[in-house]
Amino acid sequence: MLTKIREKSTGIFAWVIVTIITVPFALWGINSYFEGGGEALVASAEGVDIDLNTYQAALAERRRVTAQVFQQNIDPTIFESKEFKMQVLDGLINNASEASFAERTGYRISEEQLGATIRVLPYFQNNGVFDSAQYANTIRNAGMSVARFEQQQRQQIVNEQIRAAYIDSVVISNAEVDRVVQLLEQTRAADYVVLGSDDSVVDISVSEDEIRSEYDLNNSKYFAPEQVKVEYLELSRKSIADNIELREAEIEKAFEDNKARFTNPETRRVSHILIGVSADASEAEISQAEQKAVDLVGRVQQGANFAELAMYYSDDSGSAEKGGDLGVLTKGVMVPPFEEAAYALRTVGETSEPVRSRFGFHIIQLTDFQPELIKSYDEARGEIEAELRAELAEEQFIELAEAFSNTVYENPESLVPAADEVQLSVMTSDWFSRDSGNGIAKHEIFRHVAFSDEVRAEGLNSNSFEIDSSTMLALRSLDYRSSSLRPFEDVRNEIESSLLQQRRSAAIAKAGSNLLKSIKNSTNWDSVVEENDLDSVYYDGGRNDAADPTEQELVTALFTVSGVDLPYYGGIETGSGEYVLFRLNTVVDGNLTEIDNAVRESIRARIVRYHGQTVYQGYQQQLRAESEVTIFEENL
Repeated sequence: MLTKIREKSTGIFAWVIVTIITVPFALWGINSYFEGGGEALVASAEGVDIDLNTYQAALAERRRVTAQVFQQNIDPTIFESKEFKMQVLDGLINNASEASFAERTGYRISEEQLGATIRVLPYFQNNGVFDSAQYANTIRNAGMSVARFEQQQRQQIVNEQIRAAYIDSVVISNAEVDRVVQLLEQTRAADYVVLGSDDSVVDISVSEDEIRSEYDLNNSKYFAPEQVKVEYLELSRKSIADNIELREAEIEKAFEDNKARFTNPETRRVSHILIGVSADASEAEISQAEQKAVDLVGRVQQGANFAELAMYYSDDSGSAEKGGDLGVLTKGVMVPPFEEAAYALRTVGETSEPVRSRFGFHIIQLTDFQPELIKSYDEARGEIEAELRAELAEEQFIELAEAFSNTVYENPESLVPAADEVQLSVMTSDWFSRDSGNGIAKHEIFRHVAFSDEVRAEGLNSNSFEIDSSTMLALRSLDYRSSSLRPFEDVRNEIESSLLQQRRSAAIAKAGSNLLKSIKNSTNWDSVVEENDLDSVYYDGGRNDAADPTEQELVTALFTVSGVDLPYYGGIETGSGEYVLFRLNTVVDGNLTEIDNAVRESIRARIVRYHGQTVYQGYQQQLRAESEVTIFEENL
């Protein structure tokens, strides 16, 4: 897969993926438009200015996300292209237009809504509970203020509300859902044969003269690529963390300061039966309710099933249907008499005597108990040490990165000053080409920088650059090998193998095409298969039932056939050089009566999302068309 991405990363495939990345990216960075600043402007949309700093930050973030999606297997020149830069700017302009529209039309997010959204974000929680200190620290470590983060969240919630409104406006008929269900669950039955699984179907060979002729006529294909060897510096959070020396007292203090993190509090799960007593009940009614509770305790002690009794007798309708289960108990939630009795139970299955509260008489049973667990210092030490190292490394990395970049830039003819400034060793790579390399040169961006004009032709330091969010590098060229024709002896076997494969594929495709003509002319599948000593295989299934890659390609072909008389005869060339002949026999729509309702509703939701997204995109396009936008291309 990655090979295909790499091969296609300079074409339309890459641009489709880069465009897809635009969608989640568009939800971030709104607030910076409203903060102002003295930067030069790159655009203005509906009176909202987009400054150079905002644009550059967005550009860097999009590069990072795109590189992660492609796992570095993308041509870095895409990032320098006008199309990529304009996509980023278009996203910012669309955000600005939507923000202006939301402001004009009165969309507002209350403090309660904002708080509820933020409190459930997992990276702000400690043991499942929102931690305000962790919230502030996490945002600060990300390099932004709480106010800025909360403004981002407000705008994201607004965007989601607007988007949801358009999606929710879509109405899908049951008939449309039925038809899609029938198509998705459709099955097709076919017979097929595979030509080329062995070479008996074709007879191919390549002479020595043909191999030599290929080399002489097309020797441009057999040049060794140009290669370079570079020296480089690598500044990474990991290497900084590995070299940080921590005193034992620092680790111990961090443990004491964060003991709560390493404590799992006691938990207990309880069920109850409530015999309700009204506030104005008479003494006789109270006595009768208490006696009923006592009788139920006796029945439990004699072996009656507590859950069944709760379902039948409990006046707490919310828990009765769950056998009296109240879930995990949290201190301070239940009324004091109930809580005291529940926490007095120590053994799973133990049942309390009737407990009086303002609601009536409770019979409480302990159904699960986990004692408080506290990690010892020795158990927590490794985790604390790693966190301290990471935190200190983050601080040092931020400080050193600026010095690193500046020194590399200010001393363009040597990496030594930068190495001395941030205490790094100058390292040397192996030889590598523009398209491949080992070690640090496996990263596409590293190779791209090494072959840039300033490094390769001018012999200068590169600017500092990142291969990921925690690693910064700079490099300079040490040696260069120009492209040269590889000796015939070195490429002879490679040429022979390539020619054989080409001829094999062509011969198999020709044989398959001839057989397909024979089958269509005679419409006798069995006789043609038997005459040519082929093995016919039967397939009967849905779109996702193929057993191997060849059958997957066949199934794709089967499900593209439509509007034809059956049986239908066809053939395909596979990616592995085989040829598959098939006879499509039957097409059976999915049986609506056999489709689980949950599956049906899931399909309905997918259809709604698809149509809703189309409507939403139409809204965005209209909004953009009606917006007053100015772009200052000279500042890009």
